[in-house]
Amino acid sequence: MKKKIIALSTVLGSALATANAYAVDYTTEIGTAVTESNANVTAVVLGVISIAAVGFGAGLLVKWLSR
Repeated sequence: MKKKIIALSTVLGSALATANAYAVDYTTEIGTAVTESNANVTAVVLGVISIAAVGFGAGLLVKWLSR
């Protein structure tokens, strides 16, 4: 029984080592995705601020012209 457990643990250990050897490294893809998401968030924030500034300016212009 003890020999079977040792043999099974050896087989499982080598299978896990093989699986880790074939694991794909996604660190560059994750880094690229983080960079692109930061750029997208920056673009959205700038868009919202721009729309708010244009709306505020249009409101001031309408108020000034209605005098």
